[in-house]
Amino acid sequence: MKRERGTAPLVVSVALLALFTATACSGERGPPASKAEPATLFVGYTLDHPPLEYLDPDTGDLTGFDIELTQAVADDLGLKIDWREMEFGLLPSSLMRGEIDLAIAGIVDTAARQRSLTFIDYLHDELQFFTTSDRSSGDEDIVDVCGTTVVTVRATVYPDAIDTWSKDHCHPGEKVASLEFQKVSDAIGLLDRAGANAAMLGGVLLSYQRSRSPGAYTLIGEPFDTSTYGIAVDPRRAALTADIRTSLEGLLADGTYGDLLRDYSLEPYGLDEITINGAVS
Repeated sequence: MKRERGTAPLVVSVALLALFTATACSGERGPPASKAEPATLFVGYTLDHPPLEYLDPDTGDLTGFDIELTQAVADDLGLKIDWREMEFGLLPSSLMRGEIDLAIAGIVDTAARQRSLTFIDYLHDELQFFTTSDRSSGDEDIVDVCGTTVVTVRATVYPDAIDTWSKDHCHPGEKVASLEFQKVSDAIGLLDRAGANAAMLGGVLLSYQRSRSPGAYTLIGEPFDTSTYGIAVDPRRAALTADIRTSLEGLLADGTYGDLLRDYSLEPYGLDEITINGAVS
């Protein structure tokens, strides 16, 4: 039986409750919550990562797969959320300073990032080059990207992925030049204005652009790499990590996770199990 969204269980684990009622050195941000008021989960996120985090164009409300999934976890654990919007590159340092309890913003789990963060993996992704359909011949090969300018998103794994792919597949004099923007919308906007030959995003982000503008974009070749998104937590918060993982496993088992995947047309990117630090490279 699927859980009713928006309802919270009566019991919060002792380990998790302790995280929010301990002393300041453990991350306390105020007086302990009363019995009548649930503890607060401080969540850092970055806007303009549709369909993960974005403002609904019709209502202006914060929405997205990540937003709804995190809310479902909070409801399951009997917690309320204090959303903290910030730049993508500031999320790790905010976690380490205890300003937020977790970060969810389409953050790719990598071995390098695991040196300072713990990741609760929740989505698969594939990296993909693409261009506008009006500039596509319809038979592009991925090596056609060599020698061109590709637009992507700053402070993500994308720029390094482009550089690595270019070194592995392009002649030295035909290196791919990448232009990086803070926002996905700015990157797509430059591509639309013919300010770049192509763009590179993960399939998760690209799926939203293609759904909003059917037929506007054409894929160049097949996906050339894979990645995994994770909810980032301070490694010192082992109890919090364990509780979030257990909650996600429950949402996976009862169908809530699958419902959200369908709501955002992300079925190809769902995981069969919730892992911790699953990245190996």
